[in-house]
Amino acid sequence: MEKINQLLNRGFESSCYKTPEFLSFSRKFKNAIKKELSTIGSELTAYNTGHFYVSGFFRTKKDNQCFYFSLSDVRSGRSQPMLYRTAKDEKDYTGGGNEYVELKEGMFNRIFQ
Repeated sequence: MEKINQLLNRGFESSCYKTPEFLSFSRKFKNAIKKELSTIGSELTAYNTGHFYVSGFFRTKKDNQCFYFSLSDVRSGRSQPMLYRTAKDEKDYTGGGNEYVELKEGMFNRIFQ
């Protein structure tokens, strides 16, 4: 997650299309989230690369609870916490109350253990 924060702190060029730099970041973020989720025995079930934001869903293996997550507009050039909340399924974008977690190694361990 340290590398992800370094990329976020650099910021991204604003554009009317998804830049190669942002698409590269999105792939790296997806891999980092998968790695973090594996530490709590959970898996990524959906992932979306939006217009300078990423979002998706994951499920905990322990109780199969679905969660939505989102990292909003990354063009600002500063690291930010990631939003997450419970969801009924991978189509539920309203779900439970918003919570936030700092992007760092072991971030899900602090929440789900």
